[in-house]
Amino acid sequence: MAETSKTSATKAAKSNSALPGVDFDNLRVGMCKFPLGGIDDTPDRFCGEPAVEGSPYCSECAKKAYSRPERRR
Repeated sequence: MAETSKTSATKAAKSNSALPGVDFDNLRVGMCKFPLGGIDDTPDRFCGEPAVEGSPYCSECAKKAYSRPERRR
């Protein structure tokens, strides 16, 4: 039974490494914390690139996070 758990954990780890960004458990200080996915998705993956000093985001994600939404006409 323990062997089955190890196999399942190994498969899950391999499948996560193919996804872009990092998961919450691997997010560290100095890494970009911008959530990947859509607005309605649960944030389970984050950018993970080196963050700009004094910001939780890398330069690319900061542009997305701090941009004003377009006005509707």
